[in-house]
Amino acid sequence: MSAIHERLQAELAHRAADQIVSMSLCLDALMIGLRNGVELELRFLDAEHYALNWRWGELSLRVDTAPRHPEQTTYPQHWHDENDVVRADPWTQPGRSPEDNALALIAALDRDPLLMAWRQPAAG
Repeated sequence: MSAIHERLQAELAHRAADQIVSMSLCLDALMIGLRNGVELELRFLDAEHYALNWRWGELSLRVDTAPRHPEQTTYPQHWHDENDVVRADPWTQPGRSPEDNALALIAALDRDPLLMAWRQPAAG
């Protein structure tokens, strides 16, 4: 198990307890169930490289830092909506702690699992 994910689990248990109903460590991820039915998978290689995937019902979305979308204003981080449209990511920032990035995304997902409020036109 990753030390990053162990620290992340401990910190989220303390700082997001009212939003989280379940957490489990996997080999290379932290799996989280939110009170609104979101199933979140957090994968941090380090503070710069991560993929944060979630499901809400049958829909899948993700935030990641794969350097494939330089047209995004938040490059390299970006998010893929349920239709795989790539959009700028206003929640996470490479270099910020995994805990702070996870908490920012959890807060947004708690209010809006599909992030409809952040749907600006896709770039490019």
